[in-house]
Amino acid sequence: RAALPASAWETQVLPARLAGYSPSHLDALISEGEVVIRGRGSAGPNDPLIALVPSADLELLAPSDVPPSPESLELAEAVARGEGGFVVDDLWRAAEEGLLAPASMAMVRARIGGSMKAAHKAIRPSPRRRARLPRLGSSLMGGGTTAQTITAGRWYRVRDPELSHHEQALALASSWLERFGVITRGAVTADGTPGGFAAAYRLLSQLESSGKVLRGYIVEGLGGAQFSTPEVIEQVRQHGDAPDQGGWPSGVQNPAPVVLAALDPANPYGSVLPWPQHASARPSRAAGAIVVLADGVCLAHLTRGGRTLTLFDAPVGRAEAASLVTGALVHAVTEGRMARLKIEEIDGVRVGSSGLEDALRAAGGRLTPNGIVVEAHRA
Repeated sequence: RAALPASAWETQVLPARLAGYSPSHLDALISEGEVVIRGRGSAGPNDPLIALVPSADLELLAPSDVPPSPESLELAEAVARGEGGFVVDDLWRAAEEGLLAPASMAMVRARIGGSMKAAHKAIRPSPRRRARLPRLGSSLMGGGTTAQTITAGRWYRVRDPELSHHEQALALASSWLERFGVITRGAVTADGTPGGFAAAYRLLSQLESSGKVLRGYIVEGLGGAQFSTPEVIEQVRQHGDAPDQGGWPSGVQNPAPVVLAALDPANPYGSVLPWPQHASARPSRAAGAIVVLADGVCLAHLTRGGRTLTLFDAPVGRAEAASLVTGALVHAVTEGRMARLKIEEIDGVRVGSSGLEDALRAAGGRLTPNGIVVEAHRA
């Protein structure tokens, strides 16, 4: 159950999975108690790391690795007693330490809405529209009251089920098997498991001794410390290695590219799988970074802010890959999943010297003297 930047959930993660996603869908699940919000650190100013967890799966959520401060503990107990009048920053600090939780996504949206440093930004009003918005003078702010002291919304003290160490370990192992099928070092490390792979390895070795999992070299290139169930291993054996072939891995002719946040669990690169080799770039699963995948192949990585684009080797030519990536980004911006982008460099060189200008323009990009602008498609 991944903790991701709050700014990524409703701009990248959920819209990538649910066609026509609306915030009201998540609001309904939270109000009915089907899903709860849990804080697990911070991705940056006003951008907490949160997990959206089905209430029935709370035991699968690892405890916060941020040690709670005495001040946050005192604040959390005061909230539990029904006291109020707290500073918003203090409430969110306690939430990031796993002690408090907001009762609705409205409070999360308010937290990230005013931050210019959020990792993932959706479309903002145009400059002309913003110029007509009223200024927040003292009359609107209630006679000098600052936004930092407004505690609108309901908070509650987190008291999740406390499992024994053994029960929690079994729950984590079960979640790994359910999500990955084959457990590898990269998968466990990217999952943020307390104690890292060393702790997971001890647990998995114990499960191997009891006959619940098997260890083996199941997937080539992912290391020798791989674990799975006999049933999954048998399924893998039924799919022998296919002869190397050109084109896309599945044999499709025109795969649909997918835009994901780099740290989205659905992106296997940089965790379960290594990043594709590149002569100069060092991609990462940083908050705010974007990847574009097609048929399971990582086509591109875009750094936070969108300034630098890295294109990886693809089953098609470089110009066609650039066209696929640009078209996918234009579509994501048009859907409102991300803000307007201005890409200045591709593979370490200025866009104007990349040799890809025609492909970028044909895919919907707008060339400028300083790079390529990716903005919403105009009908």
